[in-house]
Amino acid sequence: MLRAAAIAMSLVLMAAAQSSTPAPQSTVNPVIELEKTRFLQTERIFLWTVTMRAPGDERPIPSSLLGSRRIVYTRPDGTTRVDQPSAPIDDAGIQEPGDMGFRGGWTLRDDPPQLGRWSVVYEFADRRSAPAMFTIEAPEIFNHISAFFEFSTPFVYRADAKVTLVVRNGSPEVLRFVELGENHSIVWGRLCCAGVDSSFFVPPDVLETADGNKRLPMSVDRLDWDSLKRFPHVTVAPGATWRLSIPLSPWLGRQFGRQGGELDFSTEVQILVGAPGGEWRGFSPVRLIARGKTKVE
Repeated sequence: MLRAAAIAMSLVLMAAAQSSTPAPQSTVNPVIELEKTRFLQTERIFLWTVTMRAPGDERPIPSSLLGSRRIVYTRPDGTTRVDQPSAPIDDAGIQEPGDMGFRGGWTLRDDPPQLGRWSVVYEFADRRSAPAMFTIEAPEIFNHISAFFEFSTPFVYRADAKVTLVVRNGSPEVLRFVELGENHSIVWGRLCCAGVDSSFFVPPDVLETADGNKRLPMSVDRLDWDSLKRFPHVTVAPGATWRLSIPLSPWLGRQFGRQGGELDFSTEVQILVGAPGGEWRGFSPVRLIARGKTKVE
């Protein structure tokens, strides 16, 4: 009987030891993807981080490692900037307790970023991506291209109140971009009233009313001249100005009950500059941020 008890105890100890041994973790390959290698100092500088398993590794990536993500930039003067993205919310593929890989976007937030040659690496756990190189430049031609919002009246709850997106082309090149709201572009708003900020976006049906186009349920990661043809799009000739007026009534008043304060709008316009094989193709798409604000009365 003593021998049987000893054997039983040994089995219990072996089972406990096995349960306390951590499961082997997958081998992760972090990758940086740039949509281009030439950026403007005045645009949104955007990249993709890709987290994937090594070839042949079928083990899931533990979600406990998400906090180890770091994006490390080296500026032209040799100084560094380290960003630590929060746990992905809308990246494709996140599951519990682990995953097969995921992808997410990130924006450089130096203001303004240094001109010159940069490098960036993506770190995940104890692995680093190969460095990706890009330049930030300020060609004079782009000083003549602008995008902004303007308000018809500070009385934004009036029936005829509008906010207008303006794209001004003072360059000698043709500009092309998708209609507002296409390719999952969003018009963001913010109303600040009595110290309280309320964020919102312009409803898709309001944008459809503004330009008369039904939104397509599709998007592309990188806009180019071929993918542009898949969307309703705008062409702005050299020296021309394009405007799109968006009605503010009645949806804005229903949402905020005619509160006063300060109202601002913003959106990103991805612009293709010139011809597909032209001088400025390396800068396209240019991600211009259009903004505008008014006091609400």
